[in-house]
Amino acid sequence: MPNAKKGQKVFNEIMESIDMLKFVKEQMKENPMNEVCCFEETVTTDGVEIGKERFLRERYILINSAEKMYKCEMCSNTGTIIDFYSNFHDVSFYQAVRSLDKIYELNLFDGLTNKKTRRIIKSVKAFNDDLLGKTDTLIFDLK
Repeated sequence: MPNAKKGQKVFNEIMESIDMLKFVKEQMKENPMNEVCCFEETVTTDGVEIGKERFLRERYILINSAEKMYKCEMCSNTGTIIDFYSNFHDVSFYQAVRSLDKIYELNLFDGLTNKKTRRIIKSVKAFNDDLLGKTDTLIFDLK
């Protein structure tokens, strides 16, 4: 199976296997200090940085469960469940895919070499980025 076809299959399996809203809520509950995008702001007084202030994330993340996408109301950062995991845990896209595969016991890469797995995940990234290019028409109405 060519990498692109396998990459699309892996991407679809991840997107279809995980309840986005439930996943985001669980991740935020288990890791309350983690961030996805703009949830930390520099606080200044008279132009001097005095520290960082964290926002209450639940107020700013919109979820489109049907499309498995999230969007930040503050900065408009948008992504898939893979992007959410990658940003929230500060790991690479590759590590996010591997982690989701392991957490949900999808076994998408069983029996494959690391080289083949990396090629497939590169293709998964292409499908992910293609979906992100189409987000202008999505409606984010669930919190």
